[in-house]
Amino acid sequence: MVIIGFQKMHPEEFVILAEILGNLSSLDLPYNLQNTIGNWLQLLGQVIITFNGQQQYFEQGPGRVFNTKNFNIDNESCPQNQSVSQSDFTSLSQQMEALQTGIDELKKRLDALEKKQSPGL
Repeated sequence: MVIIGFQKMHPEEFVILAEILGNLSSLDLPYNLQNTIGNWLQLLGQVIITFNGQQQYFEQGPGRVFNTKNFNIDNESCPQNQSVSQSDFTSLSQQMEALQTGIDELKKRLDALEKKQSPGL
């Protein structure tokens, strides 16, 4: 395995290095050559990304399709990867309705207080 030295680099340093190299390499180049080299470097990056994607697919298989059951399924920091059941949704829905009722009641009380204060102004 070849490690070029970028692995221990902070992400911001890595980006700044690319910016500096891009600016310095473009100083004395005509715009059409800058465009050609920039396009070639983008192609090179796309080839590397495509190669990487195929390698990941080869090593890990097709993977999972999007489904809420798979939320954080591979995240070791989330030990409780339980799917949400219908009863949980029902309970949340009931809590939301109770909160909305409370908000509506508070709005009515505020309106009543404003009406009490308005005639005296």
